[in-house]
Formats: sequence, C-alpha cells, structure tokens
Amino acid sequence: SKPKAFSALTKNLLKHNFLVGNHNFCPICDGLIYLDSTESDHRIAKAAGGQGVLENGLLVYPFGNRIKSDLSLEEMKIGRASCRERV
Repeated sequence: SKPKAFSALTKNLLKHNFLVGNHNFCPICDGLIYLDSTESDHRIAKAAGGQGVLENGLLVYPFGNRIKSDLSLEEMKIGRASCRERV
C-alpha cells in the first residue's frame, strides 16, 4: 500500500524537480512562486484517495493550497477562480 502523506524524500524530490524544471509559477493560481514559499500538495487530494508519491505531488503557493483544499488540481482549475482574484 502506498502512503497518503509525502515522505521527506518525496518532498525533497519535488523541490529538486521544481529547480531543474524552472517551474516558477503555481499550478493552482499561476502566481509567481519561490522555492522557499512553497508547500507540497497532492494533485489528487488525500481525501479522494490520492497517494503521497512523487507522481501525485506538486509544489504550490500556500494560499492556493488552502483554497484548493480537497479538490483535485483539475477540479480547482475548472471550478474556482485563481488565488489572485480571491485576494
């Protein structure tokens, strides 16, 4: 069985992929983010059965993560306004 929460190793790999891929924008709100101001999030929420594996992880802006809550990344993009519109 795969874990629900991200391990420290998975979080470090997400940060490494962020740096290597030069992903400077939050996948939730499209806002500019910096590595020091990110959180690990699940593409498919834990509440919906998402697992704490690298393939289900992404780094996001903390405020966007709160708005996304238990939605999947796809549900958030379709059904909600961007983080910047809510501030």
